[in-house]
Amino acid sequence: MFFSSWATTDIRKHLPFIYNLSSISIYSYLPAFKAFGANAKVVHFLGRIKPWSYTYNPETKSVQSEPQDPTMVHPEFLSLWWDIFTTSVFPLLQQFGLATDPHSHLTVEDVSGAMSHLALGETPAPAQPSVSSEERKERWEQGQADYMGADSFDNIKRKLDTYLQ
Repeated sequence: MFFSSWATTDIRKHLPFIYNLSSISIYSYLPAFKAFGANAKVVHFLGRIKPWSYTYNPETKSVQSEPQDPTMVHPEFLSLWWDIFTTSVFPLLQQFGLATDPHSHLTVEDVSGAMSHLALGETPAPAQPSVSSEERKERWEQGQADYMGADSFDNIKRKLDTYLQ
């Protein structure tokens, strides 16, 4: 297996905990979650129930679930997801006429229906000042990777492809 030694080799190549948070990691790494959970940058909502599967009330800023729902592990992450959606994404959907009433309860049908009409296009990234390879590495290790620029998926894939050919 090509990546069979990933867990035991160079720890500097592992993603920081705050970029790899899931409900499983909350249980498995509780001390790390207690120390770093508030700084989470990426939260994976594993399983079939996703944030948009819940009903959200924008007036009370609360997520509603079934009374005995065992899957609602950390409601603060669900609330944060919905807060980001209602403040940053939903206004764009309204602007393009893909969603209407922000004060009604939002459901999975509202979200998925509106999102299915979005077309994403590439926008040119603004020119970034040149950064040395060592400085880029330090930023990456500190959790400040330039995911939209030099450290984007396409650039990393291109670099890996040159080594694998």
